Amino acid sequence: MFCKQCGRPLPDNARFCMYCQAPTGIQPPQQPVRQQMPNRPLQQQQTPWQPSPPPLPKTMAQKKTAPKRKKRFPLVLIIALVLIVLIVVVFFGIRYALEQLVPAPSESEPATNPPNTTTEATTVPLTTAAPTTLATEPTEDETLSTEPPAEGTTEPVPTSPVSASNRYYSCYLEGRSFILDDSDWRTYTRAQLSGLTTEELIIARNEIFARHGYIFTDPDLLEYFSAMEWYIPRIPADRFTEDLLNSTERSNIATLRACQDDPNGTDPITIPDDGSNLYLHYYDPDTEFILPDSDRRIYTEAELQHLTAEELILARNEIYARHGYVFRSGDLAEYFSYCSWYHPAGEYFPPEELTFNEYEGYNVNLILTVEAQSE
Repeated sequence: MFCKQCGRPLPDNARFCMYCQAPTGIQPPQQPVRQQMPNRPLQQQQTPWQPSPPPLPKTMAQKKTAPKRKKRFPLVLIIALVLIVLIVVVFFGIRYALEQLVPAPSESEPATNPPNTTTEATTVPLTTAAPTTLATEPTEDETLSTEPPAEGTTEPVPTSPVSASNRYYSCYLEGRSFILDDSDWRTYTRAQLSGLTTEELIIARNEIFARHGYIFTDPDLLEYFSAMEWYIPRIPADRFTEDLLNSTERSNIATLRACQDDPNGTDPITIPDDGSNLYLHYYDPDTEFILPDSDRRIYTEAELQHLTAEELILARNEIYARHGYVFRSGDLAEYFSYCSWYHPAGEYFPPEELTFNEYEGYNVNLILTVEAQSE
């Protein structure tokens, strides 16, 4: 192809002359226009269409669901249960400790007693002859000594029988644990102790110390009390103080010591009356009875009209006391403990187990009738 302007040869597809720059008239080829398709979603482009699966049955759908997590026991409830258990353990521990230190509270009197005429008391019997020092404790030749205990004596001494060579061998009886099993709460008089031998007086006095775990330095006493299952030695002699004894124990120690030193002496103990006991005011050491012959004759209402409500209660309960009834009322137990004729049974028994004679049964019902009329 040649240029129309200058006549020089040109390439076939040249649009301008490379020499004179004249246009050759050749149009550039037109490119076909491509139709741009809209972009499809990526999921439609990659996954072909498939029909949706039919719905599963109800049972299968439940199986397909995710398993439920087990509910854990709340931590707060666990802590609360632990606290409750600890509180119960502490409560019963304190209660048990108090029962070991304080006499058990008195219970109700025989079923025939009116509910409002006898009162309960949990205090120990009062005394006025409590010593102020340990001078009433066993003497050095019997039990107490200022020498320190031998090494290892604080350990419980194993139980062993009392040998025949022991000074107190005659006091040991199989099955008997105490000479005076209630000397820690009941106040004794000289008249009530008059039947004891010298050895029994010494054992009765020293068993008060043995209850508190006193470690005896006298070998005979140590051997004797080691034969008792209840004796647990834990306090050496040089560490034992009178603060461990209550007023009743100190009073009984003084009385036992006086009986040992002077068997024919008079009773130095007087009946205390500070107003806390309803009945001590009516105690008469000469007669010791409200109705001294209520077990031998029948009384009449006229003979009982002059008695106060407290005297009627004492007159009725002294019929029970003649049979050794163990009173669970603190006031009545303390009152009858001063009566030389009263010898309580070893343990409590229901009043219906008592057997009254014809006079006693009639007088009990008569006193109850008079008590009801005086209310």
